[in-house]
Amino acid sequence: MAKPIGVDFGATGIKVAMTDKTDRKGVTKVTRIGRRPLEDGDVIAGRIQAKKKVATALAAALDDIKAPKGAPLAIAVGGEDVAVTLRMIPAAFKPGEWVEHLRNSKTMAELSPTLRTVDANISVVPLERTANGHVVAVAGISRKLLSDIEAVAAVTKRRIGIIEPSAASLVRSLARPLVHDVAVIADIGHSQTIIACRKGPDLLWVECIPAGGKMITEVLAQQFKMSQEDAAQLKATLHAEDVDDDAFGKYDAHERAVGFMEDDDDEDVWGKANVRDIDPEDAAAQAERDQTKALTARVDELIDDIASIIESRIRDEGAPAPDGVVITGRGGLVPGTVDRMQERLRVPVHGGLPMADIAVNKFSRPYVQRDPSGGSKSYRVPSSTQRDFAVAIGAAQHPQVR
Repeated sequence: MAKPIGVDFGATGIKVAMTDKTDRKGVTKVTRIGRRPLEDGDVIAGRIQAKKKVATALAAALDDIKAPKGAPLAIAVGGEDVAVTLRMIPAAFKPGEWVEHLRNSKTMAELSPTLRTVDANISVVPLERTANGHVVAVAGISRKLLSDIEAVAAVTKRRIGIIEPSAASLVRSLARPLVHDVAVIADIGHSQTIIACRKGPDLLWVECIPAGGKMITEVLAQQFKMSQEDAAQLKATLHAEDVDDDAFGKYDAHERAVGFMEDDDDEDVWGKANVRDIDPEDAAAQAERDQTKALTARVDELIDDIASIIESRIRDEGAPAPDGVVITGRGGLVPGTVDRMQERLRVPVHGGLPMADIAVNKFSRPYVQRDPSGGSKSYRVPSSTQRDFAVAIGAAQHPQVR
């Protein structure tokens, strides 16, 4: 049987990955990775809005990486469809326990009494083939999303394995030597963040918060009166260095005078002559400092939300404290996320997959760079690319769809 192709439906693109087994040195052999762009709105919070367009993009991405015809697709289902379903389960089942219950259940009769009390529209498929022949590894999704994915399957003509929320799939997929014994993965997506925790081979819990990279973009766009596109570019280029608040004190009146802040009664502190004498380069530098400070504040807000969930699990439910955190997803590319999380939780934090390197071949360019220590045929995935493709790579390694 051909090895599965990992698929991640992101807000800005479809990511696909083919992997081989991890070698003895703990290096995952990623055969090929590829991406096809999508427009904002084609996939929203895990729901596929434009089936035909998404299916066509997926088929093209599979062609790009020369995916074998017989290889099934392992789709990491993220977003609110799965996350909300997990939260709707009665208190008798905690989210992580419920996923385990589904995996270990062999009959619908065992599940039905519980599920009927939750939502009549939830379609739960245990580990068996569905009527149309698609293999569903773990499911707890709405019929709407299942229909969307089946429509994609019809175009690509491949078997589909639906797995857990994206961060949970990574937690399950990564070989034990590659991560900490108690590992938390926060997959920061476009409009939501999925958080999962593992101890050894066991998935302990899964959570979702309705905030991601999009929130940061929107706040920057509103605060600095720019388009969403410009704000996204700004977010990607700013450096989130620690800002010395004292250094900003002397600029407060100056900012108001030149329009960086709202006008108020203190505007005349500087006087008209001084305003005319402002150096344009100084003004531009100050604007960048303001933008950086605003970005840092939004990153801190999101990271604090993630850290609060982890801390509440430890405090309220007695969950083990993590000895390492991994941040994945395109939203995690925002400058400062790794440093802020490490400062908050005081444990090692990784951006992307926590391994020395991921060896790939030339088919994956331009996502890879030549490894100077590995000869002419050795390539590496840069850390930023690791973070973006982490979900797809994790899905391809998921044991339930092999």
